[in-house]
Amino acid sequence: MTAHTERERAALALSAIPADLPRDTWWKIAAALKHEFGEDGFALFDAWSRTTERYDEAAARDTWRSLKASGGIRIGSLYEIAKSHGFDPKQHQVATPTTAERTRHAKEQRERAERDARAQADEAQRRAQAADRAHELWENAAAASDDHPYLQGKTVRGHGLRLYRGNLRIGGVACDDALMVPLRGASGDLTSLEFIGADGEKRFLSGGSKAGSFCMIGDDYTRIVVAEGYATGASAFEATSYAVAVAFDAGNLRRVASALREQHPKAVLVFAVDNDAKANGSNPGLKAATDAAHAVGGTLAVPPAGMDLNDLHQRDGLMAVKDLINAALPQVWPNMEQRPCWCVYGDWQEVDGVKRKPGVWHHNFKQRDDQEPVMVDEWICSPLYVDATTSNREDENYGFLLRYVSRRGIWKKWAMPAEMLAGDGAEALGIVLSGGVEISQHKKREVLRYIASQHPTRHMRAATLTGWHDGAFVLPDEVIGADDVWFQAAGRTAPYGTAGTLAGWKSGVAALAEGNPLLMLAISAAFAGVLLEPLCIDGAPLMPIRDRAGYWRIEGGHRLYLFTSAGIKEAIKGYDLNRALSALDAAGAIARKQNGQRSVPIRAPDGRLTRLYAIDPEKLDVDG
Repeated sequence: MTAHTERERAALALSAIPADLPRDTWWKIAAALKHEFGEDGFALFDAWSRTTERYDEAAARDTWRSLKASGGIRIGSLYEIAKSHGFDPKQHQVATPTTAERTRHAKEQRERAERDARAQADEAQRRAQAADRAHELWENAAAASDDHPYLQGKTVRGHGLRLYRGNLRIGGVACDDALMVPLRGASGDLTSLEFIGADGEKRFLSGGSKAGSFCMIGDDYTRIVVAEGYATGASAFEATSYAVAVAFDAGNLRRVASALREQHPKAVLVFAVDNDAKANGSNPGLKAATDAAHAVGGTLAVPPAGMDLNDLHQRDGLMAVKDLINAALPQVWPNMEQRPCWCVYGDWQEVDGVKRKPGVWHHNFKQRDDQEPVMVDEWICSPLYVDATTSNREDENYGFLLRYVSRRGIWKKWAMPAEMLAGDGAEALGIVLSGGVEISQHKKREVLRYIASQHPTRHMRAATLTGWHDGAFVLPDEVIGADDVWFQAAGRTAPYGTAGTLAGWKSGVAALAEGNPLLMLAISAAFAGVLLEPLCIDGAPLMPIRDRAGYWRIEGGHRLYLFTSAGIKEAIKGYDLNRALSALDAAGAIARKQNGQRSVPIRAPDGRLTRLYAIDPEKLDVDG
């Protein structure tokens, strides 16, 4: 059909394009419409965007506002995208306008230009007002503490964040007690604020500028990690201490990257990918990070599918995040000015056409008489990292947390006591050799020199026993509940065996315990040991639970027996019940009474409310 106007033609093209496109394509369509129709094009863009279930009104509005009508993406880009979805621009040509139509069109263009100029001025004013409002809110807010529920849930700290207290609502959502994340432009000026609630709900200050703005964590600008969200960026910073720029969403990565490249032309930019692959095969997080990296000469740190760096942090710990980021950094063979030094390479290096194997290298130089110095490079062993120093709470038992890969490619950790470096260090070498480290036959002592010379920035607590340690549960190769403690011993302990899955345990074990008191007892006994310390219980013998005899529990720091009348009869073995109860009462052993009665209603383990006799064994003279 023939379109009467360019707007009608654009509407026909949009009808052929599904609105659930990757964000970078969706954004291009908005840019093309704004260039052609100015502010009048928003109605087309918004109506088309609403045809997907993923429609976000705020995102559509903010994206539109961030675009300029004078941008370089023209209406032809829209038609090219539509062609890939079956639209034929030749079959939808705009009719040749009459003289009157051309005059009217020229008038409309002038009026539109005037409206766009007014709209841009209004937008600039709104952004200035929002910046002023952001500055006022920021200055009146107190620093956020690390115990905020959102930060605890993400296992990160609040690096420079503040806490909002007040009646502000954005999009109907109350912002009281929300974290405030500052958005700053390349000049460092505050442009807007992000509010993050305890449940992770995020809202941006109305009217604020997000495009090209970012939140910076840290000040080591030799390497800068660019992340989408705050939690992802915080995990990257805590793992590496490199500077981090939080861009807030995938669509803002490229703008932020360009600003950072201009500010820090020599910095290595690493893009922390949100690896959010979709069912249709698209991956907007990876696509946006890849485009941004290509634009500024950056690299990619790509976590496993479906994860970002914070997900990786929570699953595998900060060291896994550090490894992923460092693996993305370009590794450079040191020059003469950087020698002597030790370097660890996780992959093959090609230097002057020669491939050098992964591992620990000692880079040095030799110089004889008046000759020019000659660089000397010696391979010491396969990759072995000194991730942290360790010590106990008394500042004793220092050690080194080593991380190395076996010949089969399995990564291991061992907190080696520093005292093992005394003497010839043969025992320490034997342990790493046994763990699969490959060592140059003539450089064994160099391995010990390398370890002793390292000064990692991270320091961790040393636990010399497995089990509970200051609120964390320490295993030989894993710690549950903390990431700043590790098991340290003069030998690497084999990891505890694991098997099965949680779902399998629920169906194959837990489901069988329902209505089975003996199996419940067995399972509870298996879990009891690890719960004694946090419950402040030194230990207790296992008491059988029977329907007739009753059960026992701990109250006030000592044991309390709870018996049914049948259970007491069985315990006194034929003695008169009333006489036995009177004797117990006279001894003060009946710990609970109610309305003159020696039995009281107590809820039993099976949930039933029944009358039981509460007997305190400490009141009984068992030797008398």
